[in-house]
Amino acid sequence: MASQAATAVATVVRSVAAERQEQVSVHYGAAELPRLAALVEEAAKDAAGGEVIAPDVCAVLAFSEHEAPSFVAVSVQIKGVYTLPCQRCLELVAVNVKIDQQLAVGDGLDGTVLEALEADFEQWDLEGDSLALVELVDELVMLDLPLVVAHATLEDCGPLATQLAGDDVAAVSQRPFAGLQALMADNDKQDN
Repeated sequence: MASQAATAVATVVRSVAAERQEQVSVHYGAAELPRLAALVEEAAKDAAGGEVIAPDVCAVLAFSEHEAPSFVAVSVQIKGVYTLPCQRCLELVAVNVKIDQQLAVGDGLDGTVLEALEADFEQWDLEGDSLALVELVDELVMLDLPLVVAHATLEDCGPLATQLAGDDVAAVSQRPFAGLQALMADNDKQDN
């Protein structure tokens, strides 16, 4: 959880940036992103090997005020890296974070009003009258977690993946519908 000082700073940065339509760059590590840090730490305990990379995230947030409807537009670009275990070999793999999102921040925004705007905005309801940047970045990174973490190719995986795949690595990358076109052609011939 962010300290009160960090929240207060984020509130001041937000209000100043919104008034001047400025851009703010922030850097957060494991201390500022406790949910992601806990996930990485817990996953590392069960990993078969690999180097642990603690969460390291840089975010650029650009603010602009919109009049009708009244909201603050926040353009968010987040880049970073952390490690989680590969689902095939259980060794740690670096997960790259790359988020580019437009947020409409305000109280009681109506989704239909936002749909009428030309830009694609994701609605972000404001709790209270401040926006804690660390909480915003933390939430966006957590929402961006991959469903399946794996090395890019089977060859990049550790020995467990190769062992489970057996000697025939091609069997792992079978295409289950490869023969479907031939079966459909045969079926069409039988119908005619």
